[in-house]
Amino acid sequence: MIAPVLDALTSGLVTGAAVTTSPRWKKDWNSSQASCSAEGSHLLVISDAKKMDLFLRMHINYHWIGLRNSTGSGWTWEDGSKLNNTKVISNSPVQHCGVLVSGALQASSCAAYLPWICEKSPK
Repeated sequence: MIAPVLDALTSGLVTGAAVTTSPRWKKDWNSSQASCSAEGSHLLVISDAKKMDLFLRMHINYHWIGLRNSTGSGWTWEDGSKLNNTKVISNSPVQHCGVLVSGALQASSCAAYLPWICEKSPK
């Protein structure tokens, strides 16, 4: 079960979405996405500047988010939208999955084992 920890921090700023994280469990990116899906949610999508600013200010260390560059055509969120105006730090061409790291977005190998952040949109 994923423990809800960010709801209070994001209320009013994330349009009613429930945001949860898995600080004690670690999985690769695909397994993390599957865990979110099993809970009726998806990996975190940071769709606007206000939400991006909020999560970057939180200084969350190494958590999977719903950002991927699997085709080499740019970074895309799980909902299909493109990443806008935010740099993704990358130091290797094999890093195709997005991680939230201490106030920045960073690329990582999708096979790395990390905790993750899920988001459940309001009904």
